[in-house]
Amino acid sequence: MTSISQPKSGSRRVAEWIYTVINPLIDALRREIGLLQERNLSWRYHSQRFEYIRLVREYIEPDAMPNLEDFLADNPAFDQKFESHDRNVATAEMRATAFYKMLIAAPIFDKDVNKAFQKYESTITPIQHDAPSLESIKAHLPKFVAENLINNAHELPAHYTIHSFWKTFADDFQKYLSEFEDYKGRESFRKVAQAADALKETSLNLLRDLESQRLTLCREFDVPAARPPVTVRGPVPDTLSS
Repeated sequence: MTSISQPKSGSRRVAEWIYTVINPLIDALRREIGLLQERNLSWRYHSQRFEYIRLVREYIEPDAMPNLEDFLADNPAFDQKFESHDRNVATAEMRATAFYKMLIAAPIFDKDVNKAFQKYESTITPIQHDAPSLESIKAHLPKFVAENLINNAHELPAHYTIHSFWKTFADDFQKYLSEFEDYKGRESFRKVAQAADALKETSLNLLRDLESQRLTLCREFDVPAARPPVTVRGPVPDTLSS
C-alpha cells in the first residue's frame, strides 16, 4: 500500500500568509515599481497623496489583517522592512506636496498657465469634441498642470478634459522641473526626484525579500505559490429535466 504524506504542521496557516499577505504585496509592489520607473507618482492635488502607491497595510484587504499580524509575529524582520517602505512613501508624498505648493504660489507659474489657456481657447471651435473649452475648469487648471508635472505625464488619455491642452503645452511647462527661476523651486523638485528614487530602491528590495520568503515557505511547507482553484464536487444537476 502506498503511504499518503500528511501536510506539514502549520501549512494551512502559512498558505494564508502567502495568499492574503505576501501575494497581494508582491502584486502591488510590482505595479508600484512600474510607476516609479516611469517617474509617475500618481500624486493627486485634491488629496495631496499618491493614488496607486500606498502604505503596506493599505495593500492588504481588511479581513486579512489578522493574517498580516500573524505573519509579522513569526517573520519580525519584515516589520522593519514595511516601516522603511512606508517612511519612504510618506517622504515622497510630503516633498511632492511641497513642490506643488511652491508652484501654485509662484506668480510666474500662474501667469504662464493663464497665457497657455488664452492661446488654447483662441484656437478651438465650438464643435471640436477632441479639444473642448476649459473655461469651466479655468480656476483649477494650474492645479492640473502642477499635478501632471509631478507625475511626469507626457501624454494624457484621450478622454481626459485637458488632453488636447496638455498635448499642446506640456513641453512648455517642463522648464519648471529644471529651469524654475527661483533656485528653491529647482531644489524642491530635485528633492521630489530623490525621494522617488529612494522609494523605488526600497520597494525593489522589499519585493525581492517577499519573493524569496514566498519561495522558502512554499518549499518548506509544500504549499502552492497561488491559491488552488476551488473544485466543485458532486453530481451535475440535470438542467434538461422538467
